[in-house]
Amino acid sequence: MKTRTPALSTQLNSALTKVELLTAERDNLIHLRGEVAALTKKLADAEQTKNYYKEQNSGFNKELNEIHSFLDAIPNPPTKTHSDGYTTFSAMTRLSVWLANRP
Repeated sequence: MKTRTPALSTQLNSALTKVELLTAERDNLIHLRGEVAALTKKLADAEQTKNYYKEQNSGFNKELNEIHSFLDAIPNPPTKTHSDGYTTFSAMTRLSVWLANRP
């Protein structure tokens, strides 16, 4: 027994539906590629910003350590840490204590 093939109009409608679905899927993929590209650029910008601030922070910490080294080198330097061992004094506090206790 021979199977009956659908009418040409039915085959055409089925093919058009598949084309519409594939077109919508393609458009969605294009949109997603654009989002991926935008997010990749945003990530690269964030990494660049993070690296910039990391370098800045490293430079500031180096300068701060140099100031503390200077304060350690002056006569009768104020301590860097409190006697409790947990609290550390800022460079400005140490300098002000030293200036206040100068003869």
